[in-house]
Amino acid sequence: MAGEKAKREILSSTDRKDDCIEIWDLDMDSYDSVKKFAARATTSLGRLDGLLANAGMMATEFRKSEDNEKTITVNVVSTFLLCLLLLPKLHKSAEKFQINPRIVIVNSGLHYMAPTKELDPNNGEIFARLNNPETADMSGRYPVSKLLVLYGVRELAQKLTRRKPLVIVNTPNPSFCVSGLVGHELSFGERVFEKLLARSTEMGARALVHGLCSGPESHGEYLTNCHVQK
Repeated sequence: MAGEKAKREILSSTDRKDDCIEIWDLDMDSYDSVKKFAARATTSLGRLDGLLANAGMMATEFRKSEDNEKTITVNVVSTFLLCLLLLPKLHKSAEKFQINPRIVIVNSGLHYMAPTKELDPNNGEIFARLNNPETADMSGRYPVSKLLVLYGVRELAQKLTRRKPLVIVNTPNPSFCVSGLVGHELSFGERVFEKLLARSTEMGARALVHGLCSGPESHGEYLTNCHVQK
């Protein structure tokens, strides 16, 4: 299990006690799983300082899950469902401990390249087009999902601004780095490309840690190379 492997590596490199890290099941392809995870966090955690929504997928073949195309389900709908379900716990922690909890949703520089035809409201209901296997543009689906994340973060940030202490939300880009995003065995050419150009997993993770540590200046913003990118 990837979570257990990561836990062992963290414990071995930090010399911390075993019980400082817990591994919980969460399937972002299932709304029921997201709800169960959020309910567990709400009831069992004494406080919640940050949520790093790092789960994501990239696919070129159309598949549906939970009545949406799978990329949209995992990268967008389930991600914001999790954030919204945990918001009450984040607000409660903010008020009780006088802190600014963070919601960090991982983005990608590929959102700049997103084809926006499917997102044009003049062409009908957006989700109906995204979920139509006959018209879905899967070659640009991952960038579209990340553009939707950016839109969602901006909208959520506006609503969160009304309540104090502020729950900060931002969306950092770790850039192209070694990860399990593609979810399949890489070809020889892809391995060479990754070896030459990709950041290490640890280097990419710095951008995510920066998102969790950033202050109010990052609220509602897209971050890249550890700074706000307009």
